[in-house]
Amino acid sequence: MRKALLVSYYFPPSGAIGAQRAGRLARLLPDFGYQIDVVCASLIRPPEREEVSQIHTVPDSSEVLRVETPWVLGRDPYRPPVGGNLSRSASWKVRAYAEWLFLTHDWSWKWGAAALRQAGSSLESKGYDLLIVDAPPFPAVIPFIRSARKAGVPTVLDLRDLWGREDESHHPPWWPLSPRLRRIRWSLRLRDEAVRAAAHVVLTSPDLVEVMRSRFPDLAHSHFSFIPNAYETVDSVPASTGVPLNPDHLLIVYTGSLAYGRGEQAKRFIRGMREFRRLGMGNVELIVAGAGAEGLMETAESEGIADGVEIHGWLDRDEAVELQRAAGALLLLQPTSTLEARVAIPGKLFEYMARRRPILAMVGSGPAGEIIREHGLGVVPSGEGQRPLAEALGELAEQIRAAPYLPAPPEMFSERSTVAEFARVLDRVMARGSEAGRI
Repeated sequence: MRKALLVSYYFPPSGAIGAQRAGRLARLLPDFGYQIDVVCASLIRPPEREEVSQIHTVPDSSEVLRVETPWVLGRDPYRPPVGGNLSRSASWKVRAYAEWLFLTHDWSWKWGAAALRQAGSSLESKGYDLLIVDAPPFPAVIPFIRSARKAGVPTVLDLRDLWGREDESHHPPWWPLSPRLRRIRWSLRLRDEAVRAAAHVVLTSPDLVEVMRSRFPDLAHSHFSFIPNAYETVDSVPASTGVPLNPDHLLIVYTGSLAYGRGEQAKRFIRGMREFRRLGMGNVELIVAGAGAEGLMETAESEGIADGVEIHGWLDRDEAVELQRAAGALLLLQPTSTLEARVAIPGKLFEYMARRRPILAMVGSGPAGEIIREHGLGVVPSGEGQRPLAEALGELAEQIRAAPYLPAPPEMFSERSTVAEFARVLDRVMARGSEAGRI
């Protein structure tokens, strides 16, 4: 059996979205001939955000080394001081400003260096055949990639975000004096190094692959490949397949964070709900469970549909899944204001697939919308205005009348199929020999 070291900052039982893919690889790759050891961070998120993952087991043969994060200047960015203590709050803010102003090497870089020190000479002494790096955080991967290259061990870089060159020519000549520009340039060059040093780069959407190929035209197209995220255990269809709620009174559920513009999308959806009602097309209720829902009830009240909106706080995973199962349909939000968002496939899509409920997806015209349309998973509105959203709700109601439960999702998006494809990538890298991991 071949031995591989998997480096991922997030790893189960953390509920961070970045932990799911790494946990899946560590759990299932042994079935395809790879013994996997793991280096990851200790759990760091506050309890209200530490949604415990269902994926938390690895084979007994695997070793998992958890490394504490050495925060820059002792400032944990996830845990600001509790309000009311002015001296502690002031100290935290001063250290935050000093870190931003004077330092470029951020906390994730420090974690990568510390993790490599604690892992010691594992890349050489334990005879690993491969290094698998699951990223971000961005700079943290570099110490391991450099160490693997020195040891002649090829690296497979598994990316969940868009990496690569960005034009630095527009930066003014005084850029070294700017903390923001200095950090951007440093991070971009480290990303560039990681992509070039890897024997192979895996991305989570075909659009991401094409963008990366365009950013690295001197690298072979075969340097990059697409392996999607995956759904877990698929829900069974009840013996009685009647509509759980009257389709003339749609229950739409959204679970997850509303950060990065999703809150504004939710507000637009509420306005679409009002238009749906105004046109006499039926009634709709929205339940939102997650962080960042501030302002949604105010929007609902101003639109006159406060009776149709219910807000929950952050739920643990089991509670969120039960809420999804109670829904008539699921709401998927993905802002498209940036290139990274337009070419990405939200991980939430695969979680929703397992519920077998129709999905109303505000995802634009990118790859997520293509998957939903191609496989009949729901409705993608033609726009985010009130009328397109109302029309999409009408189409959704018709779908629910015809089939309240969807067929089992495509096998190509299952855990086993995606990990099998990942194993085939590893096999190809191994076949090319360790020289492919050097530059």
